[in-house]
Amino acid sequence: MNIIEIDFKKDKLLWFENPKSKQVIESLIKAIKLNTQLPLFNVFELGKNVYSLCPKTEIEVNWNKFRDGWHHRSIAYYLTKWKIEVNLIEKPILPCRMLQQWYMDIRDIKIVEDNSEYKKRKERYWNYL
Repeated sequence: MNIIEIDFKKDKLLWFENPKSKQVIESLIKAIKLNTQLPLFNVFELGKNVYSLCPKTEIEVNWNKFRDGWHHRSIAYYLTKWKIEVNLIEKPILPCRMLQQWYMDIRDIKIVEDNSEYKKRKERYWNYL
C-alpha cells in the first residue's frame, strides 16, 4: 500500500456520482469527529495535487463484506476540512480511466435528503452512527 494524505486546502479530489445522502454524510461527520478509524480508500493521481476516487471495491467491516465507492466518506472529510489518508494506486485500473468523462470536483457536490440510504446502512452495520 502507498498511503498518502489528501489536504482539501491544496489538493483536488474528483469523483463521479451525484447526489449523495445528507443523513449518511452527517453520520460520517460524527464518526470522523469521534476519531473513528474508517477503512482506507483507493485513489489515483491525475496530475499535480489532483486525485480521483476509483470505482467500488469490496471491503470488510465488522466481518461483513460490502462494496464501497467512498463518495460519502470523502465528502464528509471535505466538509469537515480534515485531511484524509488514502491508498494511492500507482497504476490505475482500466475502469478508473474510462470514468474520466464523468469526473466532477468534490466541491460541486449535490447533497439531498435521503433517509432511506441512511436506514439501509444503519440496518447493515450495528455501530453505524
